[in-house]
Amino acid sequence: MDIFTERQVKLKKISANKHLQNSLSIIYYLGFWSEWAKYKYLYNIYTACSLIFLLGITMASEIVYVIVNWGNLELMMAAVSMIMTNSTYAAKIIYIICHHKRIKDLIDITNTEMFNRDNNKYERIVTYYTWQGIFHHIAYQSYGGIAVTSWGCTPILYLVNKASKQLPMTGWFPYNVTSTPAFEMTCLHQFIVVFTSCINNIAIDTLVTGLIVTACCQLTILNYNISSIHCAVEKEHTILSDNFGIGTFTSEVYNKLYEDLKHCVKHSIMIFE
Repeated sequence: MDIFTERQVKLKKISANKHLQNSLSIIYYLGFWSEWAKYKYLYNIYTACSLIFLLGITMASEIVYVIVNWGNLELMMAAVSMIMTNSTYAAKIIYIICHHKRIKDLIDITNTEMFNRDNNKYERIVTYYTWQGIFHHIAYQSYGGIAVTSWGCTPILYLVNKASKQLPMTGWFPYNVTSTPAFEMTCLHQFIVVFTSCINNIAIDTLVTGLIVTACCQLTILNYNISSIHCAVEKEHTILSDNFGIGTFTSEVYNKLYEDLKHCVKHSIMIFE
């Protein structure tokens, strides 16, 4: 009994590549996967609004904060670290938007007949790898959620200790952030932005790792197919020898062997493309 058979007892059957659909769903609902949009024009407007809300406002306030406090190294570094983090996140989003056709092509490949023809035959392998992708996504989102929630409690701790009001993230704002309700609204905005960005950032990362998991799954299936060719030939050799003789066996079996190998070669090329 191999590892896939052992795990199959514990893992519930699930559709192939479900982990990819989970990541894409998050990216889509946050406005960065237009391939699923029915009304592209409206969705593009939603994308622009999402970018402004999640990145534009925050990065603008941080950049202005650095300019206003130029020369004060301590205050500048507090904002620069966040600018670097948000810049990396922005680069991921821009890549998703600009290369959505290439990503869609990769997703479409995972739904082709070549990738799914052996799903029933190797159901335990497909189920194992799909759940691995989902478990990885859940774990990653859980860690991110705990970190963001802990970070978001910073203003509450300041208030409990009766200290001065302190925003979770530094930034310049064209109003007095220490007054009520400006402080509360700004804190809420920052928490929503960071929490949502964390979920989306992880979804983008797990989309990439999910494609790697899918490739690993297909390589495992390819390995099993290549390894099973000899066994299949030997089995058919016995059947054909008993019924038709060696002459018929040589022609038919080796034709089947050729077709199986040709399929494996095509499968291998598609995986590495």
